[in-house]
Parts: sequence; C-alpha cells; structure tokens
Amino acid sequence: MDVLTDLLSAAGASVEVDRSTACDANWRMELAGGKAIEFFAVGAGTFELCSDAASLELAAGQLAFAAATPGRTTIANLSGDGAALVVGRIHLQPSMANFAGNDLPWLTVELDPTNTALVARLIAEATEASPGWRSTARAIAHGLFVSALRSRGTAPNEDPGLMRGLADPEIGEALRLMHLHPNHPWTVAELAERLAVSRSGFAARFKKIAGRPPLAYLTWWRLHRAAAQLRGNDGATLAQVARAAGYDSDASFGKAFRREFSMTPGQMRRDGGRLKSSPLQLELKKRTPFEVPEQEAVLNLMKSSEKIRCEVEPLFAAYGLTIPAYNLLRILRGAGEALPLAEIEARMVIAHPSPPDLVAELCTAGFVEQEVDAALAVTMAGKEVLANLDDAVLDLHRRQLAHFSAMEIADLNRLLAKLRRTDL
Repeated sequence: MDVLTDLLSAAGASVEVDRSTACDANWRMELAGGKAIEFFAVGAGTFELCSDAASLELAAGQLAFAAATPGRTTIANLSGDGAALVVGRIHLQPSMANFAGNDLPWLTVELDPTNTALVARLIAEATEASPGWRSTARAIAHGLFVSALRSRGTAPNEDPGLMRGLADPEIGEALRLMHLHPNHPWTVAELAERLAVSRSGFAARFKKIAGRPPLAYLTWWRLHRAAAQLRGNDGATLAQVARAAGYDSDASFGKAFRREFSMTPGQMRRDGGRLKSSPLQLELKKRTPFEVPEQEAVLNLMKSSEKIRCEVEPLFAAYGLTIPAYNLLRILRGAGEALPLAEIEARMVIAHPSPPDLVAELCTAGFVEQEVDAALAVTMAGKEVLANLDDAVLDLHRRQLAHFSAMEIADLNRLLAKLRRTDL
C-alpha cells in the first residue's frame, strides 16, 4: 500500500500548466491565496517569491510550489527583460489541502540530477508547446510535486505532519497498515503490537511526528476516503460506504461525516461534482457551493472587474483622469473628428452617470473643447495626456494578463463577447 498515492487520489489531485511566459523587467504577479498550490519553474532570469513571512529567490532551472496560504504572496522578476517563467497549479480537495503541510510558505524541489532534468523538460514542454505538451507537462509537474512532498518529510526541524510521518519507518508502517485495512477496528494496542513497540510510547510518538493521535488520524482518513468514494459515485449504497469506512451504524457514520464536512453523505454524493471548492468559493470563504454555476460566473466577473479597476484607477488618477474620462478622450482621439455627446455615450465602455458633468470636467481641465455645433473635440492638451499614458496603459494590461497564454486570451475575448450578446 502506497500511502502518499492513496492520499493524493482521495484529495483529487489535478494539475494545470500554462504556456511559458516571457517577462519584462516590471513583471510581477500576486498569488491568489487559498485557491491552489501554485508552482513556478524559471526558464530564464531570476525571480523572487515573497510572502508576509519570508522570501525565496529562484534562478533559472529551479522550481518551487507556493502553498495555498492566507496572506499576500507575490512573485516578481528581478533580472530585467528576457526572463521567462512557467506557471501552473496543483488542485486538491480543500478539506484535504493541508495533508501536505501547506501551512508553510512553499515547497522547493531538491535539484538532484533526476529532478534537474525533469524541471528542464517541463520548461521545454511549456515553451515549445508541441502536440500533447499539456499532458506531458502535467505528468512531470505531478512527479515533481511528489518529490517535493517527500523532501518535506525528511527536512531538518520539520514540523509534525503526514509527510514527516511517512518518512519515519515506524510511523510510516502504522500509516500503511491503516490505509491497507481502513475498515479494520484498529486499536492503539493492536497497532503497537504489530510494530513490536510499547503502546504508550507508540501513541506519544505518533502524535509527536504525525501531528495527531493514531485513532484520530484513522477517523480522518476513513471519512475522507468515504468522501472520495461518494464524489466518484461508484454505485455503492450509503450503507456500503459506511461499512467500508469502518462504521457499523449508518447513523454514527452520518453524524461523523456531518461533523467533518458540514453536509450529509447524501449531499456529498448529489453535489460531488461541485464539492471541489472553486477558487471564488475559497476566496470568499464560502463554506457551501454556489447555488447555480451561473451565480458563481457572474460573481467571478464582478470580482475580476473590481480587481482590474483598482489597478487601473491609480494610473489615470496620476494624470487627473478617471476611467470614464480616459475612455472619452480615447474615443475622440480615435474618431479624428468632433463627435456629438450622444455618439460618444454609445461608444463608452463603461457608462457615466452624468455625461454632461463629465464633459464639463474635461473642458475645465482643458482636455476637451466644445465646437459651435455642440460637438466635442479633443484638445492638444488632451492628446498630450493620452500620449503620456499610452505605453503605461499597455504595459499594465500586459502585466494583468501575463500568466495567460495567447490562446487563453483569445478564448477569454471570445467568451466575454458572447456574454454581451442578447440574440443567442
């Protein structure tokens, strides 16, 4: 019985890998805390991972997994233009996310000859994007994640946890026995007897190394194994799932299950496809899934729009502009001629609550002038402020979507355009 494989399977471990990203000197990305375990493989240049508590520098050929911890974590390019980075994510069931010790800032991959070659292959696959590259890159990243987990268990001064328990011969064997026969009525005395150690010494050592008492771990594992079975909906009855988890009573199983997951086994089975907490659900600390996927999609759009707005507004504010004001000036410059206010309103990306007031503000600032026929034209001062902003705005937009591939950006544009159509 391979305990770590068993755990990763029950955790529903899945991997995403993005195309290699070319990073300019100002490239920087803030990690979405709580979403997933993000990883970074450096193809060229030097990057710094920085959390509230620590920092880590990554050079070309190195890889690190940044755990899904609360707080602010960023990764930034330290080496100027020409840097390149491969970004990906490891998704685990939220209820099992901490089995890997994810309360620490990050996991690094030990660069022995095998791992060095694997990281290089991962970078090459994500850079060249040959047919089937995603499947290959996902498999390599999954293997490197396992390697990082193994090294965590043997790291000096490692905190108590499952990885440390698996690395310990005695505790690792106890874990193997519980995973091999999870429905067996194990007792601490029986486990100690199988290991030929004293009962009290074994119980104390198990808690010290694995982080919880032996039977508490067994209960945790039984319930999470049952949850994985229910999510998979393999056709077993709830009574059969309860027996496989070592419970003789459906009622006691249901009570323990609700205490662990805040839902009944039946709800887990019915909503299994949605129980992998979505990134937004985790961000909002929402305990239950969204009522319908459409609700989650709309809230995702609203939250993403707010993030973009908060990044764009300070840039325009430095030049005395708001987002609608910048939009209006761009429309007039692009038209190359004076336009009536009604035509400008029809072209605005974001409607302004009082367009006449907006025009008055821009006229006062000297960026817009009103012609005899009441049409509006951009002044030389308006064109000058736009020219000063042009490169900065494009650079900001590139940074905002730097972790997207060209294909993902094209898909995003297509889907957003589809959202605005009402004739479907």
